[in-house]
Amino acid sequence: MKKLILPICLFTVLGFVLTQCSSDKKDTPRPAVHDNTDLRNIEVDMIKVGDSKVKIQALLGTPTEESNTQNGSVWTWWFISTTYQKNSYQTLKEKPATTEGAKFIKLTFDPKGKVTQKEFDM
Repeated sequence: MKKLILPICLFTVLGFVLTQCSSDKKDTPRPAVHDNTDLRNIEVDMIKVGDSKVKIQALLGTPTEESNTQNGSVWTWWFISTTYQKNSYQTLKEKPATTEGAKFIKLTFDPKGKVTQKEFDM
């Protein structure tokens, strides 16, 4: 019985090493996302023309792009789909290289901070 312990231990360790080596898959790099920014379509539907910047930031968080002019400002959020929930997205930290087919929300605000226009593709 004692003679079998060493071969069993060696076989177990060898098996563990081989499975770990074979499971090292090359993950495709994902763009950087803001933490805790999961967004679902229901939140997008809650945004209406006339809403304030405070409500928008509470729903969507920090925008990916922001431009300000005398006539107001334009905020854009770019998204990537999550892998763990259907119709769920995370906000990208930077605009994607190719915007064709990318998910986004673009809101235009007047100088008083109210939404005047809403564009999106979700």
